[in-house]
Amino acid sequence: MKKIFIVIIIVSIVFCSCKKSKTNTTNNGGSNTTDTIGTVYAAGYRYNGTASKTIATYWRGSTAVSLTDGTKDAYASGITLTGNDVYVCGYEATGTNTAMVKYWKNGTAVNLTDGTKAAYASAIAVVGTDVYVAGHEFNAAGKPVAKYWKNGTAVNLSNGTFAATAKGIVVSGTDIYVTGYEYADASFNNAIAKYWKNGAAVSLTNATSNFTTSAITVNGNDVYVTGTNYTQSGFNQAFWKNGVLSNLAASTIAEINSVVVNQGNVYVGGSIGAKAAYWKDGVAFPLQNSASAVEYVNSIFVFGGKVYCGGYRDLLGSGEFVATVWSFGSSTSLNAATKSKVNSIYVVN
Repeated sequence: MKKIFIVIIIVSIVFCSCKKSKTNTTNNGGSNTTDTIGTVYAAGYRYNGTASKTIATYWRGSTAVSLTDGTKDAYASGITLTGNDVYVCGYEATGTNTAMVKYWKNGTAVNLTDGTKAAYASAIAVVGTDVYVAGHEFNAAGKPVAKYWKNGTAVNLSNGTFAATAKGIVVSGTDIYVTGYEYADASFNNAIAKYWKNGAAVSLTNATSNFTTSAITVNGNDVYVTGTNYTQSGFNQAFWKNGVLSNLAASTIAEINSVVVNQGNVYVGGSIGAKAAYWKDGVAFPLQNSASAVEYVNSIFVFGGKVYCGGYRDLLGSGEFVATVWSFGSSTSLNAATKSKVNSIYVVN
């Protein structure tokens, strides 16, 4: 697990260096009924193909919308829609060895940090006119501080003593839930999985184990968190409901990155042995459709009783990963001509 958070720090140094109105009948973990097919919005990035820079991007269906100009590395990490407005969060390198957190509303950028310290965004939520973005920002001591921004105002979740990051955010009524993890000491040996409710930390693990988190959702009084358990023998997915840990896969190389609740059913997206999959109420549904590819699900969404997943497909040995959306038992490459990834999806009518 050492290298998991070291990757975050290295990234900092590097910076700092589906159509409407169609219907479909299927039974792929959803109900066996005829439903309207939604329009998929997918946030991620793609390479510009010339200067080897990443462009923060979202796709509407298969149409790419560039959020940055490709002169500096930039990534889109979360997406949500409210009415006709599209909100995307992410970060962009400054050219001075840092990165800035920002979000885009309908393509117009709003900077949340000033670029004096490296900062990164992981997830976004919008309620009414309030915009929430979760992530982390490095402090003067070089430690990443877990935080979220509400309408541009930063709220620290960790005190900056040890490295921490925020990975997911959801707003339920007047309550703000953020999930993330914080290291137990300065050596990055063990990470403590946790979430914060209105700024108060709830630890899901302790300093004797090594867990990270990836996403959070709330349904009524139930709080669901996904993550990863790192051990000497490898890593496995972790799933908590109201603080109780359960395992969805026996594999020691499984991970889950996203969770949603729809009509009382719990869906999580991830991978088993580097093969794309999702789970519905604990039952696995493999999405892998090519023996020659490694595929990962980063985000899951349920619309009309049907399951949509977003992530990427990496051809074995080539390093050519391609932004991918799965729906109705098949996969669609969004940017086959160059390297790209999907980090978050949202589906509307």
